[in-house]
Amino acid sequence: MIIKNKVLFLSLFPAFILMIWGFFFFFPHVVLAQGRGTASVFLGPSSGSFSVGSTFTVSLYLDTGNQFVNALEINLSFPPDKLQVVSPTTIAKSFIDIWASPPSYSNRNGTLNFQGGIHNPGINTESGVISTITFRVMNVGVAPIKILDTSHVFLADGLATDILTKKASGLYYLTVPPPAGPSVTSPTNPNQEKWYDIDHVVLRWDGPRDVSGYSYLLSSTINDDPDNVSEGPNAVATYDDLPDGVHYFHIKSLQSGIWGGITHYAIKIDRTSPAKFGIQIAPSKKTASRNPVINFETTDSISGMDHYELKVLSAKIASNFGQEFFIEAASPYSESLDLGRYQIIVRAYDEAGNFQEAKEDLEIANTLVQILDGKGILLAGGYFFPWPYVVLFGFLLLVALGYAVRVLWRWHRKVEHTFETVEQIGIVQK
Repeated sequence: MIIKNKVLFLSLFPAFILMIWGFFFFFPHVVLAQGRGTASVFLGPSSGSFSVGSTFTVSLYLDTGNQFVNALEINLSFPPDKLQVVSPTTIAKSFIDIWASPPSYSNRNGTLNFQGGIHNPGINTESGVISTITFRVMNVGVAPIKILDTSHVFLADGLATDILTKKASGLYYLTVPPPAGPSVTSPTNPNQEKWYDIDHVVLRWDGPRDVSGYSYLLSSTINDDPDNVSEGPNAVATYDDLPDGVHYFHIKSLQSGIWGGITHYAIKIDRTSPAKFGIQIAPSKKTASRNPVINFETTDSISGMDHYELKVLSAKIASNFGQEFFIEAASPYSESLDLGRYQIIVRAYDEAGNFQEAKEDLEIANTLVQILDGKGILLAGGYFFPWPYVVLFGFLLLVALGYAVRVLWRWHRKVEHTFETVEQIGIVQK
């Protein structure tokens, strides 16, 4: 027995060695991938505050995770209404030595693209510079520069293995230039970065005692220059019925016959509620599921969305079910509910505090079979069957039913035939 086992082992040993060799030869990337990191792309600086009209520089870095890479494709996006690209790259500072195509950008669409490679054996770096980008600040607000999911970093393994898993985008705060003229304040719009739901604006300013007059202007452009005609020495201005959007107040003072520097003050107005929206409930508005999923989403074209608030009201009077107050929530939202009828109320708030409200009815019923319009059938609140499966099951059920009817009919005919034969035999015997 021992001899047979030894012979079997010796006969299988070459095949075992061949299999191990083939694994390491044909699949080296599987083995080499173990214990190695993954690549990351990040921006530096990742945040900052810059004034309108100025420029700032952001560098795009690569960390290869202690591996050698030889090619990459990086795609960025930025808000074109707030930032514009001045210079897409400083090639002398980039480690890329083979550009598949020159770095490209679109100030209309807010996109940047870099495609390049590195000569063998590639590059292994913790903070290699892919590109240096110069932006000009065009408007106030918050500007994210995002590294898109269409970006790739390829391992120098001859297999074009994408190892990019981490992307650290940047967030930049864009402000009005510091005052060069009178110091401006507003009791109605005290924060230049905040949106307000009012259209009546009051502006006040301070200047030296020997100022003989001021020239000021309200416009939609950040760098406007008031004319050289004095509006008088008054230190207050009032505007009514201003439309939604960003407005800029520009003012300069006349002192000893010379016009001084200009101060710019931003005014953000949004009196329009977010767009109307609906509430979708899954699996349906009438369901046996005790944990329905509530979906909601809308947009705001002026100041942008801030948050959502939700309230679940029970239709039962004096019931403890449901919450009688709004809570901040995000879509999709779900909570455990008892049997009964409810009203779901969702409020969508924009940055100025305006809100849009949506309502939807919900019924939690102890239903064995529930029909979901356009989707299928839900059994016992937990087993879902799409319509194609329902139709197929119905067809098979009809076939089985037809077959059963045919079998019963044949059995019935056979019984009848047996009785007829017995009767005939009895008659003949008589």
